[in-house]
Amino acid sequence: MTGETPPLVMVQSDTEHTEKLKSLSPTYAMSNIKLQETTVDECIQTTLRVFRTRFGGKGSSLDLANYIRWHIYDTVTKMIYGEATGMVEQGCEVNGLISEWHRAFTLGGLVATLPWLINPLIHHPFFKRFLMPSKRQDWGSGHIMRSHERLFKHRLRKPELARRGNIFDSLLQAKDAAGERISLQAAEYECFVFTVGAQDTTAAFMSAFVDHVLRNPAVKQRLLEEIDNFDGRGRLSFPVVRYEETTAMPYFMACCQEVLRVSPSVSMILPRYVSPGGIAVGDVTVQDHVEISANPFVIHRSQNVFGQDADAFNPDRWLEDPERVQTMKRYFFAFGYGSRKCIGKNLAVFEAQKFFVQG
Repeated sequence: MTGETPPLVMVQSDTEHTEKLKSLSPTYAMSNIKLQETTVDECIQTTLRVFRTRFGGKGSSLDLANYIRWHIYDTVTKMIYGEATGMVEQGCEVNGLISEWHRAFTLGGLVATLPWLINPLIHHPFFKRFLMPSKRQDWGSGHIMRSHERLFKHRLRKPELARRGNIFDSLLQAKDAAGERISLQAAEYECFVFTVGAQDTTAAFMSAFVDHVLRNPAVKQRLLEEIDNFDGRGRLSFPVVRYEETTAMPYFMACCQEVLRVSPSVSMILPRYVSPGGIAVGDVTVQDHVEISANPFVIHRSQNVFGQDADAFNPDRWLEDPERVQTMKRYFFAFGYGSRKCIGKNLAVFEAQKFFVQG
């Protein structure tokens, strides 16, 4: 789905993965994301203004799932390129940036489920021209690649859009294992991967949060009371709440954690190959180079870890005995685990938490 260059999540070699992670980590570190809080605030204010002016009347309704998706795309493109795509203000998708990406899922699904059949075709000299995503194509990933190439080149011509912490400028300063700055082509590719990777997964988290809260009136009431309490004591900034302020609200944070537990944005984790020498999983020994994976949707429903009510939505489980909470966090798998954890986690929680409280 992302062409011939594998994204960080698809790099198999531990050495290569470590080098690439070291190169990209400063860009996606929370300290760097926080430098763009003003940019995120501007996008939140734009979206809430659109909600008030278009849907503030009695009997009005809106497709919140789509607006959340458009809001995220606007926010991420503004954080990268300095300008939003304008989806929220136009009230529609722009240039097929979302639908064409979803169109590419068909091929991605085939590769995931039938790799023994599809991979040889994708890498065959003849079929490669038709199946391997590239900028030559007018559909799917190829269309998105060309669109982001235009955005990238446009941003190169407008240095005045630079802001401290901007993802675009941070990537241009990123260095490889040899201490040399990564190429413009590599920086362009990372901008593309970051945008398409952040959009659907963050939208899934945000939509699930709204759904779970609305389906549980007692949770909604308690959440609103906590927010009103913090606001009444002057602990929430105006006009947009700051990220650190959202993390200080225990019940709100418990709700965020529980949403990600019950409804992880990615309900399957990309498989891994067992390293040489094999691995013991319980009483089973798995031989090297065997493909294995773990599903957060299943892990998060373990009654041994999360309790007898593991299938239920219960934010209070994260406010119980600290020792038990630490155990649950140890098995929390919504963003992956260890060195292979999702590199975009910081942006997802940063943007979502601010939007939830402010909205």
